[in-house]
Amino acid sequence: MISLKIRKFIKGDEDLSVAETLHNLAKLYDSKNEYDKAVVCFKESIRVKKIILANDDNSIADTLYHMGSAHENNSKFDSAIGCFEEARRIRIIENGDNNETVAFISNRLGKVYMNTKVRNLEQAILYFEDALYIYKQDPETNEATVMKLMSRIANAHDSNGDSEKSVSFYRDLIRMKKKKLGDQHEEVSNLFFILANIMAKNEDFNKAIIYYKQALKIRQVIYGKNHLSVANTRVCIGWTFKVYE
Repeated sequence: MISLKIRKFIKGDEDLSVAETLHNLAKLYDSKNEYDKAVVCFKESIRVKKIILANDDNSIADTLYHMGSAHENNSKFDSAIGCFEEARRIRIIENGDNNETVAFISNRLGKVYMNTKVRNLEQAILYFEDALYIYKQDPETNEATVMKLMSRIANAHDSNGDSEKSVSFYRDLIRMKKKKLGDQHEEVSNLFFILANIMAKNEDFNKAIIYYKQALKIRQVIYGKNHLSVANTRVCIGWTFKVYE
């Protein structure tokens, strides 16, 4: 706060260093869970930046993004979405549609829309798919980032009642996980288990049993026959057989 007062005294309110000090002060308030104070400082930082910079400058997008985070941390989701969407709009103008910074914000928007207090699954899917498309265009994108997004899209489709699309994404994920981690890996078994649960929920018990058995086989190799996850998988198989009969 003293640093901010000194900068304002020396350079006046309308100086970029004042805007950056306000931005950093806001981040500090955010880290201390003082969200209202953070938002006040972010807004003032944006006001000063807009006097000095173009309204669509990347620096303004950066402050908008952080202000959106403060709103989200404070459970003010509509305000968070507004900040994130404006930040995304600026990133598209400044960096182009397929820039990683756009994908980063799209992913964040998707996660906000998945929140149970907001819950707009269609919007979540749109933003996740936008992020996925952008990341896939960049050969330097970490494969783990792509797979995490695919998992979020699959989960969103399942929650939205579109099992067919969800299953398609999970099957692609299994193929990618096997290639990266090997056939006998915990993450592969977990995906088979998720697929089995989806099939059981949709009363496709034959496929559910097949996927449960694949999960069981991997879990027995990893953990042995007496592990809790193995026991739970056997229970699911037994329950599914009972319903199927």
